[in-house]
Amino acid sequence: MVGAVHGAAIGLGVTQLLPMDIRIGGEGSTWSFPFLSLGYMPELGCTALLPRLVGYGRALDICLTSQQLSAAEAKEIGLITRIVPDDKVIEEAVAVAEKLASVPRLQMRLTRNLFRANALEPDTNAYLQRETDAFIEMLRAAKRAREAAKE
Repeated sequence: MVGAVHGAAIGLGVTQLLPMDIRIGGEGSTWSFPFLSLGYMPELGCTALLPRLVGYGRALDICLTSQQLSAAEAKEIGLITRIVPDDKVIEEAVAVAEKLASVPRLQMRLTRNLFRANALEPDTNAYLQRETDAFIEMLRAAKRAREAAKE
């Protein structure tokens, strides 16, 4: 999933981008989680997803102080993955999405699942086993495809 922001991503507008695989911001974009200053609380998984992206301390600081981040600050801490000129945000997001759409679907699905499952996995054997299982699944699918092509 690719998310793109040209302008301000505030509160729910930024929270909904947290689960995205790739988050693109325009050079002039701003990012803010002003929930507390507005008398609300973070939602939509913000308290789980934001710390995974930027670290626990930064996430807590950003939310408790309702600070506004520039695109450069957001990229520096890992909130966004790319910065592009403001007039190229949509063009870049579409290009990235087209590139992602061009890769094999099974490998894309397996890779995304592995990152989700393994990103916080402390057990080396567990993440290596997941990778092995996924690789075997990919090889079996390739074998089935070759056999089906022979028929």
